[in-house]
Amino acid sequence: MEELKQLAKEKKKYQEKAKNILKGCLQDFMKAHPNVKAISWVQYTPYFNDGEECTFSMHDPTFCTKEITLEEMEDTYTYDEPWFDVGGSYDRFGKNSGLSIKDWEDCSELKSTLASFEEEMKFLFGDHVRVIVTPEGVHTYEYEHD
Repeated sequence: MEELKQLAKEKKKYQEKAKNILKGCLQDFMKAHPNVKAISWVQYTPYFNDGEECTFSMHDPTFCTKEITLEEMEDTYTYDEPWFDVGGSYDRFGKNSGLSIKDWEDCSELKSTLASFEEEMKFLFGDHVRVIVTPEGVHTYEYEHD
């Protein structure tokens, strides 16, 4: 039983260390791209999937380009302005985003990189959550979905 307790403590330490590393990387990204004020995504396991297995997924991150409060961020749907999904071409979708073409390309690369850590994101932040990263920190909120 003691070994299990020790393992649980080590797991918790690893989780906090990994969160801090990810937080630092994302905050460094925002420092290098000052037009990006926040990054957000939702992650959850659907409750129903037309008879198919319900599996966890991290949805594409969106990027906020305007100064708004954390409370406003929390209340804003992540695909409405000032949030932008960097899918598609800059010429078609990005020109009105407030991001330079370099910012757009770097955000697109970050989106792909984060997608490769889907399983780890569940471990780090949990299921049925919205994650908002700002220069001040990483914030998680319960996320309700259908």
